[in-house]
Amino acid sequence: MIPEDNFKDRMRIAITMTYFSLTTLSSVGFGDYEPKGIAECLMMIPIFLFGTAIFSWILGLFIQILEEYNEYQQEINDEDRLAGFFGLMRAFNGEKDIN
Repeated sequence: MIPEDNFKDRMRIAITMTYFSLTTLSSVGFGDYEPKGIAECLMMIPIFLFGTAIFSWILGLFIQILEEYNEYQQEINDEDRLAGFFGLMRAFNGEKDIN
């Protein structure tokens, strides 16, 4: 069983490392916490790599959603222009339907 003081120290270090990785990955990087020893630095390397991979994946999904939205908006704009064109043609045709 882990002594209570050792457990509290480890929890403090784990929380500090998590905070540090999140602030660094989110480009905030306050700089108020940093890894102190080699063990903490070694623990942060996979966290950084994993966090960067997840962040890139999420950002890629977000960009894909924006591209799909822009394509959808373009289709709507094309339909509006086409409807306006046919409305103009109908006006010039004396409000009669165009065959």
